[in-house]
Amino acid sequence: MPTRAIGDFRLKNRNFNFHQFDEGFGYRRPIPTYTGPYITHKPDIQVFELSAQDRYLVLATDGLWDEMSRKKAAQFATQA
Repeated sequence: MPTRAIGDFRLKNRNFNFHQFDEGFGYRRPIPTYTGPYITHKPDIQVFELSAQDRYLVLATDGLWDEMSRKKAAQFATQA
């Protein structure tokens, strides 16, 4: 599940990537060649033209699209 809003600090800011904390305490290994930020607050916006044949509009975070294809999401919407 997505944790972008409350976690993954090392992917957002260089200052959180470099540390000396042990992985045994839950810290992830620093990214050796950091070129981030890899996650940003800027949304990814896509524009689609809707037609009379369109039946559903699915609004979702990247977490849904990590787990489900567009076709599967449409099939799920028609079953609800």
